[in-house]
Amino acid sequence: MEKNVDMDDFLQFVRNELGEGVWVFLYKNLDNDDKSEDGSLYSCLISPDDTNKAMQGYGWDLLPGDGGPSIVSSGSTDIWYETNCSECIPLVIYREFYGRREPYREILQELVLYHNLYHDSVRCKYVIDNENGIEIEVIKYSEKEIVIRNSFLRAFMSAKQMNLLLFFENSRHKQGRERLVDEKVNELTISFTRFWDSSYVEGFDTFTRVLGKKLFQCLPRTEENYSAFKIERDYESFIIEGDAHDNKIYSSDPSKLSDYFGGNPGAPHYLTPVYFNKAVLQKYFGASSEYEVQDSVIHKHGYWRLRFDNNSPKHVCVFLGDLGKDIPHSEAVYWKSFNIPPEERVMSETYFNRSILGRFADAESPDLVFKSEFNRFQKNG
Repeated sequence: MEKNVDMDDFLQFVRNELGEGVWVFLYKNLDNDDKSEDGSLYSCLISPDDTNKAMQGYGWDLLPGDGGPSIVSSGSTDIWYETNCSECIPLVIYREFYGRREPYREILQELVLYHNLYHDSVRCKYVIDNENGIEIEVIKYSEKEIVIRNSFLRAFMSAKQMNLLLFFENSRHKQGRERLVDEKVNELTISFTRFWDSSYVEGFDTFTRVLGKKLFQCLPRTEENYSAFKIERDYESFIIEGDAHDNKIYSSDPSKLSDYFGGNPGAPHYLTPVYFNKAVLQKYFGASSEYEVQDSVIHKHGYWRLRFDNNSPKHVCVFLGDLGKDIPHSEAVYWKSFNIPPEERVMSETYFNRSILGRFADAESPDLVFKSEFNRFQKNG
């Protein structure tokens, strides 16, 4: 049985876990309170042209605090400005102020701007809303670590066409004088050295140190890769014919529906009515600060707008194509749970006149009539 060597567990973490999960460390402090272990994780982007050279060595190609804009001079007359004075681009910039102010770590602003992230400084995170207004945590940070959602990091790498280097350094201090032969490993995606030396921490005799880097290649610059969100959306199918026992369903994907211009002959029409239990509206009535339900339309403020028939007393109706075009997939899943067969159901005369015939029509539903008259009364004083 092969003997375990000191720091094997850390190297196993590097090989199998570092950079592989949903969250990727851009920075992490590995120091233990008892000083038995010290080290850190760090990160940078590097061009494909410089990658092979970087992977031939073991040391970090960019140190915390390096990189950033600078004036560069060569001789007495050649002076120029560089936006980044290193071959590598730091994703986390360590900023210090000569001891007069507390240092801190700052996320690369280009990354923040590319994804249009909102900095929630109170909760120590950068976030973005999806197409349905659901908040997504993209970057989370504390004094000890900074992590980013892998999909957003990979999208940024694809956009910039730069590879990712994840640096690691960890020293483990111990009692005893045992030392092994220094080790050096150069592989396609990982490069590191492991060595032993006298400990620099009081109370310990020796330390084992692992120093190296792990490579992740950027994906090609395609729309699917440089966006952190799914490009091809999913579509739900809804009941368009029959009753509760025998019915026909069809996709709400507008590209698969027929229209008045000869598209997809033989397929259900874009304006095929789909019916829902009126309970579907309770979600929207219960969150009036987020949604607004009006005569024939629902708004989610800042995100989407769905036309629908709410003038019938026992159901609501939406056109099949609108279910695929006007609301996010997650919202369509919600509506599907209230889908009911069309047998013996028709859209209201009001909605038929408005949406099919293009005519003006007053509301029929008593609550909508009251709301309309009340608004008219308020305007007229």
